[in-house]
Amino acid sequence: MPTMPINKTKGNTCFGEEIEELVQEGWTIGAHTHTHPDLSNLAIKDPTGDLIQQELERCDSILEHRLSIKPRYFAFTGTSWSSVAETEVKKRYKLGRLWIIDSHYQADGETIRYADLIGQTGPDEIDGGPPMPSRYINRNTKPFMIPSMEIEGLIYEYDDFIRYLTEA
Repeated sequence: MPTMPINKTKGNTCFGEEIEELVQEGWTIGAHTHTHPDLSNLAIKDPTGDLIQQELERCDSILEHRLSIKPRYFAFTGTSWSSVAETEVKKRYKLGRLWIIDSHYQADGETIRYADLIGQTGPDEIDGGPPMPSRYINRNTKPFMIPSMEIEGLIYEYDDFIRYLTEA
């Protein structure tokens, strides 16, 4: 499959060049999938995990070809998760992140509370997100369910942002 070359023209900060600069500065670039599918639905469509594995392989291939890196970390797409996807992700990566955009997730074909997915108790917060403890990494956090807050999606006010940082 043909790929677009990274534009190396001096002074032109195209997407590929910016990513290369981040890698050179020590940033970790992780995998995410190639076409950004809803992993919950994809696992229902193909319970064998082959379609998920193809997404992961294509993403890894692009990162290896363009940046000469082998990704070690994975971010699940949107607010979708599946046990099939987690099994496939565990075969390739060291850790996995879950986006927290609101208090719900698509998991194995069902809409569930994010807190229930990760085993956190307590009511959802007034900002529409999950309970505060579920927004932070702690010693009980599962390595393939590391929380990653979408700050712009849940925190609109300065005081709320400060509270989020303070409680971390």
